[in-house]
Order: sequence, then C-alpha cells, then structure tokens
Amino acid sequence: MSEARPLPQWFVEQQHRLFAQLEQPLAALLPELDRDAHRVLARTVFSAVHGIVALGLEEKLVSLPLPDLASQLAATVRAIATGRDELRAIDRGDRPADLRPS
Repeated sequence: MSEARPLPQWFVEQQHRLFAQLEQPLAALLPELDRDAHRVLARTVFSAVHGIVALGLEEKLVSLPLPDLASQLAATVRAIATGRDELRAIDRGDRPADLRPS
C-alpha cells in the first residue's frame, strides 16, 4: 500500500471555500446548530451529492440521462433540507444517527 501524501495547500483552501458555500445556507436552515455542526453537515451534503454525480456519470450503478441525474440530485438535496428536524435531533443527541426503527 502506498503512503498517502498531504494535499497541496491551494487545494485545501479551495475545498474550504467550496464548503463555505454550503455552510451559509445550512446555517440559515439550521440556525440553532453551532458552526462545527454546520461544517460537518456541509461536508456530508457535499459527499452525498458528489457520490450521486460520480456514480451516475461513471455509470457504476445505473446509467441515468443527465436530466434524470439532475432531478435526482435536486430530490436528494430537497430531502436533506426538509429533513432538518431529523438532523436537529441527531445533532442534539435526542435520537441516534441510525434512524431505522428499533
């Protein structure tokens, strides 16, 4: 296994700017969460969207035409945004992160 090299500083700074673009609307949606929670959630949303795009474009799971891929992305982001009460409960520790019925 090869040793992981640190990312170049310019790339890290670019990622931080990208995540900040997500943190601002998340702060508006979930104002009671602290900055660290917004930071983590921004990375989670980015990862979810990135995964859908990467898998869709690389046709790893199912080949989707671009308009369908775009609508799936929109549906996913809407689901995350409308599920903000669930996100609040998880962040406060009122509910476990595993939301499957017990």
